[in-house]
Amino acid sequence: MAFLRFILIFILITLLLRLIGRFFFVRLMKNWQSKMGGQFNQPQERPKGEVTIENKKAAKNGTKSSEKPGEYIDYEEIK
Repeated sequence: MAFLRFILIFILITLLLRLIGRFFFVRLMKNWQSKMGGQFNQPQERPKGEVTIENKKAAKNGTKSSEKPGEYIDYEEIK
């Protein structure tokens, strides 16, 4: 009987901690987001004259552009 009582109390405490933790975590994240929100929405400022090239196709596929085969050219041997 004591074992069943222990299991019941353990389950109730676990459920209460999950509910309290969920509420606390949401409030904590909202507070953190309001403090840090302005930093993430602004684009990064780069020094004047700096050039950056980003290849979106290579980033999506996870392959480098140099790995793609080029055009096939048929050469004729000249003697």
